[in-house]
Amino acid sequence: MTKILFVDDLEQNRYLLRTILTASGYEMLEASNGVEALDLARRERPDLILSDILMPQMDGFTLCRECKRDEDLRAIPFVFYTATYTDPRDEQLALQLGAARFVVKPIENGDFLAILRQVLGEYQRGELAESLPPMEEETAFYRLYNEALIRKLEDKMLALEQSHRALAESEERLRRLASGVAHELRNPLGVIHNAVYYLRMTAPPAPPHTELNDYLRILETETRSAVNIISNLLAYTTDSHPDRRPVPVTEVVRRVLERYPAPQNIRVTLDLPPDLPPLHVDAAHIEHALGNLVVNAYEAMPEGGELSVISEQLSVNSEQWLQITVKDTGPGLPPEALDKLFEPLFTTKPHGIGLGLPVSKKLAEVNGGRLEVQGAPGQGAAFSLVLPAYPEDAAASAAPLP
Repeated sequence: MTKILFVDDLEQNRYLLRTILTASGYEMLEASNGVEALDLARRERPDLILSDILMPQMDGFTLCRECKRDEDLRAIPFVFYTATYTDPRDEQLALQLGAARFVVKPIENGDFLAILRQVLGEYQRGELAESLPPMEEETAFYRLYNEALIRKLEDKMLALEQSHRALAESEERLRRLASGVAHELRNPLGVIHNAVYYLRMTAPPAPPHTELNDYLRILETETRSAVNIISNLLAYTTDSHPDRRPVPVTEVVRRVLERYPAPQNIRVTLDLPPDLPPLHVDAAHIEHALGNLVVNAYEAMPEGGELSVISEQLSVNSEQWLQITVKDTGPGLPPEALDKLFEPLFTTKPHGIGLGLPVSKKLAEVNGGRLEVQGAPGQGAAFSLVLPAYPEDAAASAAPLP
């Protein structure tokens, strides 16, 4: 059976060629770079070498040159198969190195197989030159080789610049879209919120669990959720410039829990030592970040449970930090989700758009802190905001004189 050695660093490319070649009656040998291919070719002596160009350790050009300099491999036909080196000068270099063909992707399978059959036929009939190609001098090889690399680098830089420009334009369009959507949605949401408040004020006294109160409670919850989604969208798509000032941890936690009261089936416990120094943060930013963590914790316990908010002081390399941990008793976090939690649009919930945690992480970082997570299946989840404390010397200098 005819043996073809295929060299490509991408497994999906090797799999595709493996399928095509084996279905056509060829035996396929595989290597992921030129070093592996050279060793395999010397051991197995394939009937044809088919190689990509852009690969780690040893690229296709160098592999071809090494094969043509090897007495045992020189006669084996060498075919380049590439999607990255497509300049006519790349083909010229390949043929000068002794390649039998230079095939550019994409190409129809039938046409590709026809080229391989043609090259193998020429090889079997002795029509392919076995001698070294005329480019014997090292300086000539490296000059053309470097020119090919420089062309490819220039192409990559141009493509990168174009991609960067397109990305910047897309981000700007996204910012404008987010701002417009937020403005258009906040107005009707404000009307709904005010309408609910008016109905509560004007409705006749009734037990708390009448049908009217239940519907008003649903409206309040869903309106609050919609406002939170809009706030997250705006926070993620706009630049955040913190106005950092001293703010007590207890005040931040109190305002967040007032804004996002716990469902009736969730018990809230607080562990906030009174002697903690103040945070040195933008209060609005951290309330937003902490609010996302609290809402996520509620949603992780639809059947009820316990939410704990714990704060403690940390000292790292003489720097003072405050850690605010939001811990729930929900189902916990699967290991495969831990690495993706802070990616935008990733969510483990059946609803939501997956921006809450990325926004909380972003707001913590722009305030000089970070967001950490701990959790395992069946053990709940704990998210910790680690934030800078207000320096004691600054607090002392700001204190009024007796």
